[in-house]
Amino acid sequence: MRRKCRRYSCRGSTDNWYNRNDGCSAGLITGAMTGVFRAPCAIHDICYATPGRTQLQCDIDFRTNMLKNCAMPGIGSIGYPFCALTAAAAYRAVRNHGHNFPGFARSCVEV
Repeated sequence: MRRKCRRYSCRGSTDNWYNRNDGCSAGLITGAMTGVFRAPCAIHDICYATPGRTQLQCDIDFRTNMLKNCAMPGIGSIGYPFCALTAAAAYRAVRNHGHNFPGFARSCVEV
């Protein structure tokens, strides 16, 4: 099994990434975002720290996961249009500002 795993060598410390898995960083609406999008936000933070993944791949997965949450009964489905609009706004935010995060995963090369 181990032979099938891709191996990477990365410069710098991983601390700056793993400490960034802070859920939904959304300023004044963090609580509301975290309530509905806790898992998509956490997965997105971890994706940014994953060698071999690009910002675009992580951001598209983030949008997909948020929309899945919006469609879940009792979470976002009652207010699906508002939930989907919120997901779209969060997606635009990470597309426009995600590149500001530390470049740990970008420093990794496959060995």
